[in-house]
Amino acid sequence: MLPPRQMYPDRQSLAMLAARITAALRSIPGVETAAASDLPLHNDTYDYAFKLPDGHEATVATRAISRDYLQAVRLSLLRGRPFDHADFHDGAAVALVNAAFAKRYLHDAALGHLLGITPRKGHSESLRIVGVTANAHAPGQAASPVVFVPLPMDPNSALAYSDGLHFLLRMHEGNTPSIASVRAKVHQAAPALAVAKLLPPSAQVPAVSAFLSTTSSIIATAGLLALLLAGMGLYAVMRVSVNARTREFGVRAALGASPRALFALILRAGLRPLAIGLVVGSVLAVLLGMTAHAFLLGLSG
Repeated sequence: MLPPRQMYPDRQSLAMLAARITAALRSIPGVETAAASDLPLHNDTYDYAFKLPDGHEATVATRAISRDYLQAVRLSLLRGRPFDHADFHDGAAVALVNAAFAKRYLHDAALGHLLGITPRKGHSESLRIVGVTANAHAPGQAASPVVFVPLPMDPNSALAYSDGLHFLLRMHEGNTPSIASVRAKVHQAAPALAVAKLLPPSAQVPAVSAFLSTTSSIIATAGLLALLLAGMGLYAVMRVSVNARTREFGVRAALGASPRALFALILRAGLRPLAIGLVVGSVLAVLLGMTAHAFLLGLSG
């Protein structure tokens, strides 16, 4: 849902709205917990530049979450503490980071360090790291650094990049709430707001997989087209080279060069640029393959 800025102009009002809706959703029979985030569960996080304690900047995936988000997605806390009530209502400048962030940027000693940000009004602010979570990533894929901040952020903050609220329900095994009951609870907590879309996780996965499959198909098609064009180009270069040296080959034959020697000469002239192209192409293929690996790993069919 998208709360109107006129009705919810500040962090306090947005925090109260998110708390009311999550409390209402928890009252649905069969719901184990409810949580909120600034992005849907299947979406990528927003990348934001943070100033690290050593003075360097790092662009890191960022997600704003509610108090029970970690429990809802089964993401364990490794060190420190989770967000508490005061973090959402008193405007505390705190953050959680995942283990990948702590290892890459802070040598596994993240607690208590400050992450610098530059809000929209220009003055500097800092987020104090209060906890480290486990990594969440696709099977076989390397974990990327992530920063979690309390939801909602202050609308005047540089991190307030999304006005939307997305809610996640974790059900007890064997329970599935009706769409009508979810809409009714949201309407009860926020009569002026409407639910834009309701999707079970099983419906979100095919959408993401379809996007990745389409991406892989486009890349494969482009690769085949590039291979075809490269073959045509190599043939054209060889033909021009041979035609340009026709008189030379005639003179060599007149001087006693055998057909085998002439063939070897032509072959050497063609294999030299081919070998250079194969080496350069192989290096580029490996580099591009490593880049595409994160997007295409695990796809089949």
